[in-house]
Amino acid sequence: MNLIEWSPFREFDHFSPFKTLDTSAVPKVDVYQTKTDVVVTAEIPGIAKDNLDVYATDNAIRISAERTFYRVIALPAEINTDNVKASYQDGVLSIVASKTNSTNAKQHKVVID
Repeated sequence: MNLIEWSPFREFDHFSPFKTLDTSAVPKVDVYQTKTDVVVTAEIPGIAKDNLDVYATDNAIRISAERTFYRVIALPAEINTDNVKASYQDGVLSIVASKTNSTNAKQHKVVID
């Protein structure tokens, strides 16, 4: 008989929206901010740039790849969705967005260089 350590939070795993996703398919993300920008980097090896989609809203970045993964990253500050730049090199997606104080919420598709 094997004993399993009791965890009071184990039952909540059934309610997770990411339970059905392979966790290796969800990219590791780093988010930080400078005085003027919010920077997001995501490790996405093995995905072609043409298969990536990046969308920016005033307080989140959404990264997805066709039939592979989908991730929304909450940002620590509001951004100007018209001034978001993305680049993809050696499996690392880098997104730089200018901070703003605007309350005009909208979504903008970001072109990846």
